[in-house]
Amino acid sequence: MPALYRLTDRLEALDPEQGTDPAQPVIEVLRTDELDSIGIEDIDALESLRSLASSQSSYVDAFPDCMIGSLSIPNKNDLLDEPSCFGFYLDQMRLIFVDDGNICESILNSIAKARPACNLTVARVLYEFLKFTVKDDTLFLADVEDKLGDTEENILDRKRHVTNHHMLQIRRKILKLDNYYQQLSDMSSIMSEDEHHMLAKEERRLFHLFSQQADRLMQRAQSLKDYSLQLRELYQMQIDTQQNEIMRWFTVITTIFVPLTLITSWYGMNFQNMPELASPYAYPIIIVVCVALIVVELGFFKKKKWL
Repeated sequence: MPALYRLTDRLEALDPEQGTDPAQPVIEVLRTDELDSIGIEDIDALESLRSLASSQSSYVDAFPDCMIGSLSIPNKNDLLDEPSCFGFYLDQMRLIFVDDGNICESILNSIAKARPACNLTVARVLYEFLKFTVKDDTLFLADVEDKLGDTEENILDRKRHVTNHHMLQIRRKILKLDNYYQQLSDMSSIMSEDEHHMLAKEERRLFHLFSQQADRLMQRAQSLKDYSLQLRELYQMQIDTQQNEIMRWFTVITTIFVPLTLITSWYGMNFQNMPELASPYAYPIIIVVCVALIVVELGFFKKKKWL
């Protein structure tokens, strides 16, 4: 069932069965299989809307008498999950969302309850819609930065749950955010330029403001991307340090046993005329020499801070 709204001094929900004045601006939410009923005569525009409705990117096409685009909003609870995707159609009197889910209707209902500024137009509703999609993103990015800080502490503390897979997931999530804000910035820039002069001057100004907001969010996401690269380098440094420590221990242990191995090999030859073999004190003397060698070596390694 489609959702229907009209513009008076505010955004007002209507019964889809209720008739509307053709001269009155309306906002609709339709499903993909209802596209043929919206009465778009431009076949290219209709096909563009149909293809963009399921596009996993944010994009807009500007036609002489309308704008057709798509929005792909990432799931903030799980950035690696599938995004919410839908298309939109904007002309002088209509704003139509093509959404097979319920996100568009939910956002429009929130806008209606918020009662935005007077003199609403369909383009102004689209601006409010876009603004609503990023309204908490500054706090969200701050939370992402805090989580990166926690990851940095875990890396320095050598927590076991920080793995290559974990670092790769962080990288992928931030890349998705960066791509999302960059697409929003490009899309709103195209709308603010309005090459076909479909929008009013104030509406172009609003989309320009949104473009600047998207730019700021993109810059923040890019700084987080740089931070994630630094974390990746720090993680690799910690791995290299651990490997060096393991190799150092192997080297120390090997060095300790090299002279002992030489002594045992030397006296393991069992030549007939080796004088030490006949001495009753030879065995305890060799034990004392081996222990003394170990003590000297341990003292040397500790002095060199290898232990």
